[in-house]
Amino acid sequence: MDIRIINSQKLIPEGHRVFVLHAGRNKKFFKNFMFQNCVFFDLPELDLPTEFEVNDDLKSKLHMAKAWAIYLDRYSNIDPPSRDPKDYDPKTGLEDEKYSRMDPQNIRAIQELYSDANAGDLVVCCGKGYNSPVLIGELLDYEVGAETVPKIAIESYGGREIPYRPVKWLSKNRTRFDFTFDFSQLLSNRSAMIRVPRSRLKEAYDYAYGEYSMADQASISLDVSPANVEGDIDLSTIPVDPLQLRSATDLALYFNAFFNAIELDNVDEFLSLNSIGEAASSRFYKDDPLAVEYDIHSPGEVVFRMHNEIKAIFIAAFLSLSSGPVSADVSVALESGEEFRIEIQNDWPTEAEDCYLGLSEKFRTALNFMNADTWERICRQRQEFSADLDFNSGTKVEPQS
Repeated sequence: MDIRIINSQKLIPEGHRVFVLHAGRNKKFFKNFMFQNCVFFDLPELDLPTEFEVNDDLKSKLHMAKAWAIYLDRYSNIDPPSRDPKDYDPKTGLEDEKYSRMDPQNIRAIQELYSDANAGDLVVCCGKGYNSPVLIGELLDYEVGAETVPKIAIESYGGREIPYRPVKWLSKNRTRFDFTFDFSQLLSNRSAMIRVPRSRLKEAYDYAYGEYSMADQASISLDVSPANVEGDIDLSTIPVDPLQLRSATDLALYFNAFFNAIELDNVDEFLSLNSIGEAASSRFYKDDPLAVEYDIHSPGEVVFRMHNEIKAIFIAAFLSLSSGPVSADVSVALESGEEFRIEIQNDWPTEAEDCYLGLSEKFRTALNFMNADTWERICRQRQEFSADLDFNSGTKVEPQS
């Protein structure tokens, strides 16, 4: 039997970075960011190559751009500053005290945003006030072959252009109230751009991707809502019984233990255990347990966290396989002793072929070792906890013709 696993988990590469970017004085560029799918610093009258080093010539140009930003924002009723970078000292900028020089910290941020940051790195920015949306998106590459940074016309600057970095926004529906105090403090930072510390990355990844895997962190997110609700009913008015979440948790723990048994090369002993509950509390589970988080609002969420990206997709795929119409096909294949062949497909562009080869092998091993009675018991428990609650993961499984 051929099975395709369609994985929605984002595989986050080593060295991936998350930045908080300031949307200008009084957040004046926030709408440009949101509706024009880009981010930028306040640098009118500036031309930038896509690759550059910070030298005296560039510093003079940045001082000029800073002077023009101040002029356009505050002093449009006086004579404008010079457009000739040679009039700006690389260290001090203009002598005119109205126009402050470009801060060295901002120069480093400019190099990071426009040149050094990788496509796929995340940027987070917010508007004014705690009810304003918080944008989270992935930086994109410039067009192939581009030698200069593209520019965008700013209406409030009379159509003058500013160099920008293209972005694909992944989340626009969160506000600062959704974030922890510590992350919200990062959003209050008035520096042009700061890097989010490792201790706060989880929050950005949760809202950007939902399900994701890293070298040492992975998660499965199940959306939970009352089942069999008919008509136009607000699901938030129907409470979720925490006790109903236990069966779903047990099944995820079971597949976690199953994965560990494959790693220990002891699948026969694991499958000889009498029940899903026994297997979920066995030494195989305890060899590498999961962390479980519950949000019992309606709709709510169950999140399983672990330290193995292949395991995360393995568990999510089996939870999906045991609930859908393909589960009956698996029963027939198990009865007949048919071999299983697995294809992995990812919703996100990825280069993690090694990860998927390992996943395919473990998934195939699990199905080839399993018998029809064990599979029936798994599907029965999956149906039981689905009778009252819907549990949906982004990972899907379907037969392949």
